[in-house]
Amino acid sequence: MKPVMQDAFGELGNCFSACLASLFELDITDVPNFYVTAGRDDAAAWWSAVREWLRPRGFGVMTLQWADPKLIGEFEGWFIVCGESERGLQHATIWRDGKLVHDPHPSQCGIRSPESVDLLYPLDPGAMLPRSAR
Repeated sequence: MKPVMQDAFGELGNCFSACLASLFELDITDVPNFYVTAGRDDAAAWWSAVREWLRPRGFGVMTLQWADPKLIGEFEGWFIVCGESERGLQHATIWRDGKLVHDPHPSQCGIRSPESVDLLYPLDPGAMLPRSAR
């Protein structure tokens, strides 16, 4: 993971794009602002654009909603955690092993409480294994 900061803010912010750029160790310019490409008012179109971007990279994404934010400590590995920021907007951050490790917003304030977790998963798990393990 290479921390990348978002460069668009407010209603059309690109914090989620910055999280993907960070996880894939890309520049922010290599990941589209999905609110610009798919629109802010259509969640299905937004997620479709995210999945289209992830597919050629061999990944999909699934979202889990939280009833109990303390359960986030049960997850291992890297994941994107979303929730309300101190600015009153939904915000995406990167966590590892249940702890915040990167906030792409310059304020570095994170989120008030985890509301959802976006997990990236390999579309072909076998392709992730070394040849000797297949």
